[in-house]
Amino acid sequence: MDFLAANGFCEEPRENVLSCFEYVYEKESGTCMDVYTHVECIAKELKSQGRYIYRTLS
Repeated sequence: MDFLAANGFCEEPRENVLSCFEYVYEKESGTCMDVYTHVECIAKELKSQGRYIYRTLS
């Protein structure tokens, strides 16, 4: 979520939906991580007339 926030996105939590989770595992090449993000729980900050509004991506 930090990467998304750095690019103007924010989390928009929804009831009964896991917005983001990580899966960490070992491979012979080292430690790997898969990050899953539910697209309906991410919004883009849009500045409109001096205030921020949020629009979901879906």
